[in-house]
Amino acid sequence: MSDVIAFMQNVDAVAFLALGVVTAAIWLRDRDRSTGYLALAIVLLSVVLVLGRALTLLHITSPLVQLLDLIAFIGSGYALLYYRHSLIPLSRTWRIGAAAALFGILGAYLLAMALSAPTAVLLWVAVALIVAGVLGLAG
Repeated sequence: MSDVIAFMQNVDAVAFLALGVVTAAIWLRDRDRSTGYLALAIVLLSVVLVLGRALTLLHITSPLVQLLDLIAFIGSGYALLYYRHSLIPLSRTWRIGAAAALFGILGAYLLAMALSAPTAVLLWVAVALIVAGVLGLAG
């Protein structure tokens, strides 16, 4: 059963990569601002998935790569926020607040990692990151 799950995770990563390539190609053809934000969000999210699967398959655990993965994930959420803004405008205050929350929580996570904080602290920082992302998109 675990072989089937691993296979489907690989298929999922390849499908997201294909979606990212197609979305980027559409953006390159049209050069529309909203499509650019959507393409950036999907490409960064596909990087997160593909990088995660590659590290799993190669049995590599690197804090630097995990940090890059986290930054790509946050960048994907931020690009999605700007995609939403291009369709339904958000106030400048809301966009600045969302950016400050996302990058402030990223800073808190990096500080917790640097100080070798307990797992519970890292978990709560991750929960805060998810909540900030959801609230930022809710607008």
